Amino acid sequence: MPAEEHDLMIKCANGSDRAFAELYRRHASLVYRFILSFVKSAELADDLRQEVFIKVWENRLVLADVKSFKSYLFSISKNHTLNVLKRASTNATAMAYVLNNYQEQHTPEDDLVSKEYLAYLNQVISEISPQSRAVFMLCRQQHKSYDEVAEILDISRNAVKKHMVKSMKILREAVKRDLDLPLSIALILLFKN
Repeated sequence: MPAEEHDLMIKCANGSDRAFAELYRRHASLVYRFILSFVKSAELADDLRQEVFIKVWENRLVLADVKSFKSYLFSISKNHTLNVLKRASTNATAMAYVLNNYQEQHTPEDDLVSKEYLAYLNQVISEISPQSRAVFMLCRQQHKSYDEVAEILDISRNAVKKHMVKSMKILREAVKRDLDLPLSIALILLFKN
């Protein structure tokens, strides 16, 4: 994490509304696009983004101990969005709102970000062994079960599992190192369609 961003987090933890405003300015559009990939409603994504940043402000004291603001923010965004969707699924009025406001929102910037993530992940995937790459592609992109992949590649289910563990470890380390994101977030952004 850049030292400048860490300084902003410390200042925000100490109550600086200017530091908070700068963190918001830097990350608000990324959080919005991430939430939009779940809810598909511009209005709801905007509301949830505001709620996420309210949570960040209310819990600002923990920012002094956070290693990666982006990862922390994605974690809060994902948890808050999923909690809202869970509540909506049990509330008929809320569910009707989500469904009525569901619409695909794609901007050229969203497509560019998706292409960049895809290119990066494909480059990392191209560097793993051919067998591990084949297992990963069948499991993640074609949504095959371990048993189906074992049958297709004529290997054991245990071998499929080992290849997936190996591939996921390599991807997790690369994404954390180069993108400063948890792997789950990169995969959601990559495979959201």
